[in-house]
Amino acid sequence: MGISLLPSCTSLLAMRDRLVFLTKIIALSAVIAAAIKSIAPTLPIAATATNALIAVLTPPLLLVIALVWQSRSPTHSARSE
Repeated sequence: MGISLLPSCTSLLAMRDRLVFLTKIIALSAVIAAAIKSIAPTLPIAATATNALIAVLTPPLLLVIALVWQSRSPTHSARSE
């Protein structure tokens, strides 16, 4: 009945999954940033209040949609049980 100092295999897999997910998010963020930096200056977008609101409100709205979609997915509800 000794206490193991090493983490269990399942916790190592969970950490690996989280690290893979975080890496994907960082890579996607870098691709989006590079696209904005290189492509956005060439687009003829007028400096209006409407365009500013669209630019500011789109990312949070996309995040809300993704989180709601995830919370309603069948795999999410199966994990919580």
